[in-house]
Amino acid sequence: MKSKPQSRIGDIFEVKGNGLYRYFQFAALDITQLNSDVVAVYKGVFSEPQKVEDIAILPVDFFSHTTVRVGLPKYWQKIGKGPIVNTSLAIFKDVDDLDEEDAAASAKGSSDQWCIWHIGEDFTKVGEYKNVPEHAELGLVFNAESLVMRILEGRYDFVYGYYGVDR
Repeated sequence: MKSKPQSRIGDIFEVKGNGLYRYFQFAALDITQLNSDVVAVYKGVFSEPQKVEDIAILPVDFFSHTTVRVGLPKYWQKIGKGPIVNTSLAIFKDVDDLDEEDAAASAKGSSDQWCIWHIGEDFTKVGEYKNVPEHAELGLVFNAESLVMRILEGRYDFVYGYYGVDR
């Protein structure tokens, strides 16, 4: 059996779909979320392939958790390596509904169990969803197919539980 290609922090990948090209960087490991890979998706949608040096200077559109090597080579291709993006602005959100009563509240859209975190830091409970920063991204570890949909179409291929959150 052939082993999966290795990926390292700083590697830049190309995602192709619908005649468009987008790019992301393997930016960090997040021990807080299952020691998963954190990717920084660059802003910009292109109609033709771009050079690494042109991609590496783009601003970040959003951050997400995934397993980079699992998406190789079916969902994305490594195109090179660049300077590691600033991950200090990455913030993630999740809801911590651990029992039936909390889950029932969530089903009614009234969970008060939301938390946020930065890469490698502990979760901070913020209570109701209205207290979650607007730019916080879902902190789930996404499979390659879901991440590609978010990259190409701006939303994941599901709505997060009963919470009505799709990014």
